[in-house]
Amino acid sequence: SFISIIANAQEIKVKGTRQIFPDREGQYAVSGITPDGRALLVTGPNSSGLYLINIKNGETRTITDDQGAGYGPVFSADGRYLCFKSDDFTEKMRYSSLKKIDLGTGVTTILEQRSRNLSQFSTTGNTIVYSVAGNHLSKGLGDNLLKSTVSETYLIMNEMVPVLYRNGSAKELKPSGEGSYLWASLSPDRSKMVYYIVGKGTFVSDLDGNVIGVAGKINAPKWLNNEIIIGMNDIDDGHQVLSSDIVAFSLITGKTTTVTQTTKRSEMYPWPFADGKRIAFRTPGGELFIMKIKLK
Repeated sequence: SFISIIANAQEIKVKGTRQIFPDREGQYAVSGITPDGRALLVTGPNSSGLYLINIKNGETRTITDDQGAGYGPVFSADGRYLCFKSDDFTEKMRYSSLKKIDLGTGVTTILEQRSRNLSQFSTTGNTIVYSVAGNHLSKGLGDNLLKSTVSETYLIMNEMVPVLYRNGSAKELKPSGEGSYLWASLSPDRSKMVYYIVGKGTFVSDLDGNVIGVAGKINAPKWLNNEIIIGMNDIDDGHQVLSSDIVAFSLITGKTTTVTQTTKRSEMYPWPFADGKRIAFRTPGGELFIMKIKLK
């Protein structure tokens, strides 16, 4: 049976859900999707390691076993390179390196060596951008430097604060005031930002810092398209997840609606494909699924 909701003045139908079976056992969480939509990028417990899982046959390829690698990895625009963080500990102090791997050759290169204050990072075209100790840095990832579709507009997170880079200038973007910001990202057309602020919920703002949407309790929000946010409404007892459903927020209607209402499965951390027709998610036990949807 189809599950229908109204969002963005459109009907969203869940056309089917299938489980992905990696050819290697393990508990996985989705950390990304390849630009061509053919593989899931997943990580293991505590964001350790990165693996590519072919969505057709489950073939699993190890990218790295590094600690922390599953936290915020990004692909280059052409899909050739993958950039990720690598953590190591010395005398209980964490140091983070920034690495890139050429997925064609398997060659790994260190872009930033053992920093105590490496920000999250982002890509614009085939260039990676990040900051170290507040200093903005950018590095090309290959010879074919594809340009961003929107010139020099991107977002990175630095110490739980979104930092917007636009037209060559950097600006902290705190539409809801002081607080700890999580899961901030720009819309596909790079005109809006979604974010979660601890203790307040999920919001959408324009790039001037004006709140234009209040989504309420949506954890791990992501853009399905330029007008619809998806995320999860998870309930726990402080130790384990009791239930979780995928929910959607429409900027057009201003309403949040439940997408999944299953009783025997908890859907967590939804990750939309670029085509807007599929959503990957996992269960608390690390099982992987892809849900096919249709917008009308």
